[in-house]
Formats: sequence, C-alpha cells, structure tokens
Amino acid sequence: MSNEEPEIREQYVNLLDSEVMAAAQIQAHIVAKYAHRPGTYENLQSMTNEVVEMFEKIGLRVKVDYLGAALAVPPKPPEVEILGRIEGNFDHERKQWEVRKGVADDLYKR
Repeated sequence: MSNEEPEIREQYVNLLDSEVMAAAQIQAHIVAKYAHRPGTYENLQSMTNEVVEMFEKIGLRVKVDYLGAALAVPPKPPEVEILGRIEGNFDHERKQWEVRKGVADDLYKR
C-alpha cells in the first residue's frame, strides 16, 4: 500500500469565443438580478436553477457552488464551474473562424 497522494489533474473545457461571450452575458444578467437580493435559500436555489438553464441553452453543463462561497470569510459570490458540453466535442475549425472574425474582441478590450 502506497502513502502517496493520488495525482489531482485539473481538466479545462475549451470554449468557443461565442460561448465566452454568452457566459459573460449570463454573468451580467445574474449579477444585475441577484446581487442585491438577500442570500436566502430560496434566492440561491432560484439563481442556481436560472444559471443552469441559461448555460444549458448555450449547450454547456455547469455546477453552481453557493455553499462554499457563502461559508467563506468574508462571503463571496457563488462560483459557476463549466463542466463540459451537453452534446458534441470542441469544434477547432469554428474556433479558428470565430478568432479570425473577432467574435469576442469587445469582451477582451474591456
């Protein structure tokens, strides 16, 4: 039996620029809607459901962690982790096209 810690590897999800832009729009919408609401269970559940539904519409599976963020000192906003695509694989050709077209240029110029 080995005393070595198992290797933890982080896995990143490649996103298209259009997905990055959509995620930024989702974040802006959620912040505008929920930032000033009290952190009640009902509000956090409502926000979680809305975030999951909005990301599903753009084809991404996400996990929302509001408990860990709420327990932090000082409390932090909930964290949204993109787990992967609902269907299909990353389209490298589309990524190249979107980069050449400058789909996310406005986001990166901020």
